[in-house]
Amino acid sequence: MIPVRLSPTGVLLPVRLTPKGGADVVLPFQVGDGWVRMKVKAPPEGGKANAAAVETLAKAAGVSKGSVTLVAGETHRQKRFQIETQGVPRVLAALAQAMGASSEECFALTAEPAG
Repeated sequence: MIPVRLSPTGVLLPVRLTPKGGADVVLPFQVGDGWVRMKVKAPPEGGKANAAAVETLAKAAGVSKGSVTLVAGETHRQKRFQIETQGVPRVLAALAQAMGASSEECFALTAEPAG
C-alpha cells in the first residue's frame, strides 16, 4: 500500500521517479510498493525531470499542472508531491487507474499531523 496523507488542501503523495526513463508514464502498481513509481524522459538536470514529473502526475490524476507541487526530494529519486484538490477520491481513483489497479488496492489514507 502507498501511504497517502490527507492535507487541508488535498493529498501528499510519495513518488519514486526515474529520470531519463524513455517515456513519461506512471508505472503499474506492485504489491509492497510504498511509492507511486514514475519514469520521465527528461534528464535530472536543471529541474527538467521534476517539471516532467509534475506534468505526468497531473495528467494521470486528472488535475491541472498548477495543482501539483513538489514539496520534498528536489534532488532525490524519492519525492513527495502535494496535489491540491477537493476531490481526493476522484484523484486517487484516476491515479490508481493509471497504475492498473483500484484505489483500495493502492492507497492507505492517513491524516496530516497537526502542527
